[in-house]
Amino acid sequence: MSTTNQEEDNLKTRIRKLMAENELLKEELEIQAAFIGNLQLNLAIDKIKYGYSTAVIATAAADLLMDPNPKEVFCKADKAGYSGIKYSIRLFNILAIVSDGKAKTLFLSSPVKPSNGGKEKSKLVYGDDEANFEKVLAQLQGRGEHLIRVSNSAVINIYHYDFQKKGFFQLKEKNCTPENIEIQSIKVGSDKVFDSEKYEHRLFEINKLKKEADEYQKKMKLASEAIQKLTVMGLGYP
Repeated sequence: MSTTNQEEDNLKTRIRKLMAENELLKEELEIQAAFIGNLQLNLAIDKIKYGYSTAVIATAAADLLMDPNPKEVFCKADKAGYSGIKYSIRLFNILAIVSDGKAKTLFLSSPVKPSNGGKEKSKLVYGDDEANFEKVLAQLQGRGEHLIRVSNSAVINIYHYDFQKKGFFQLKEKNCTPENIEIQSIKVGSDKVFDSEKYEHRLFEINKLKKEADEYQKKMKLASEAIQKLTVMGLGYP
């Protein structure tokens, strides 16, 4: 074999070897690219899930502020001679409280059963006739401001009433029933009882809270949809 042919064969062998090495490098690069891509994808999913979790927590906090955990309240029994009956009442469930000068009646949007079982009721009489409104409100809402006094004989839940220019609070239509006609329109008392500035400030806080909760709900929906799409595409954690 001539020197030229030998050199030619050697060159071809070297080229084939380089091509083989190149294929191996390409495969390695593809593996690395897939690995990096998967990491980036998982980071993206983590970010979505983190945003989703944050939204869930924020929404739960907003819900808790608007509807705190229930309180245990003793109310009067229907029959004389019976001891007080314990009920678990959510603050948001209270529409209004009306006093006849002594007894205080709680009107609820949804009926509740006694803690130990029994008949559901949507109108309960507070167990302590000697308790004034300040004591009753302190037990039901602590330092909260869901329930506000609007007269010497009435307390309303500002989530369930609209203020009318004629000096009345009107119960929202969705909560009006034949059983609560007497609280569907409640007249505002003197300025010494009803603090209009405090009421307006609380309304502003409520609307702000609702807006934030709505925004978080939208974020939760978008995050949930994004995760579902990735799942359908078969992308995500190995």
